Amino acid sequence: MKTNTLVVKNKVISALTDYSMTNGASHIIVGLSGGADSVCLLHFLNSVKDAYGFSLSAAHVNHGIRGDEAMRDAEFCRSICNELGVDFNYFEADCVSLAAEQGIAVEECGRNIRYEFFGSLCKDSTYRIATAHNANDNAETLLFNVARGAGLKGACGIPRVRDNIIRPLVFCSRNEIEGYCNENDLNYVTDSTNLCDDYTRNKIRHNALPVLAEVNSGAIRNITAFTESAADVYDYISKAAGDLISKADIGNGFYDAEVLLQAHRSLRSECIVKLFSDVSTSAIDRQKVNAVADLLCEKGRLQIYGSIFAECIKNRFRFFINNSSAGDDKLLVEPDAFGEISFNGYTICVKGYENVQKMLIKTYWIISLTVIKLLVICG
Repeated sequence: MKTNTLVVKNKVISALTDYSMTNGASHIIVGLSGGADSVCLLHFLNSVKDAYGFSLSAAHVNHGIRGDEAMRDAEFCRSICNELGVDFNYFEADCVSLAAEQGIAVEECGRNIRYEFFGSLCKDSTYRIATAHNANDNAETLLFNVARGAGLKGACGIPRVRDNIIRPLVFCSRNEIEGYCNENDLNYVTDSTNLCDDYTRNKIRHNALPVLAEVNSGAIRNITAFTESAADVYDYISKAAGDLISKADIGNGFYDAEVLLQAHRSLRSECIVKLFSDVSTSAIDRQKVNAVADLLCEKGRLQIYGSIFAECIKNRFRFFINNSSAGDDKLLVEPDAFGEISFNGYTICVKGYENVQKMLIKTYWIISLTVIKLLVICG
């Protein structure tokens, strides 16, 4: 009895059904690296394509990093597609040079190129792109997101479906997938870069996950269940935040601060994240979200990143871009707003955003207020 084959089959069918992955799909493009995961995915989808009513093809990217080994992988992918009767699409790129030109990591550059290539093969909205991310990848993503300070969205792990991208293997463990390949006599190749710890994910894969498995043999399964729960909660909050933003919208890019303040903190924070995404492709960290949430209560302006600001005046809140500003993470405050200190019948109010310079800023204001206080008392 092919135990792993049955397990993978049941999990993939559940994913396809529960997340409507193939609904309305006429064609699926499989991102094929040649590894066990993508070979398993291609083989399984090829076995059910007629039952689900879609055609199938594969796409492979040579990132120009591993020389002869990369060419070996490309030829392997071409040969397995020929064996299965699946159309094969191939693309070569020099990720090292492109990453340097763009000022990004080679990993990020490679990911961008893959999805751009896959997307270029989609002829219309009925096309889907299937990637072979599995439960182990999902666990690695969760740990990576938590370690770098992600919020609830990061706790969701890898999205099961994103736009036209589907991930049918996301509930299958790497062991189950390799077992599927062995039981079905499927050969696959191993990327040598996956064996070293030069990349962050590899460090998590080779060190963190094995320790978690020692603590609990069901760690991968439990992490998958946790990310499912987090995804359900995030989906609810995200939709509620969208509704609240619509309610608070007063036109011309402004929002009623009072409406936002009446919402639960978690909902208010998600609104801030969504509104920020309208003016920037960068992520806004938790510290800045909290600072903006505080700003809703009072009049003031905060510089978030570079030329991006948040402003709340007379209950009118907005994010906006001011290209005339200079420098990142600098302090910008209204002259009459920055906290409050009272003595001898006098009140001095100063407000602002504390960032990487917060110790210098705090020291400056403590000294200034002390001097003013002494002058008033002595005067």
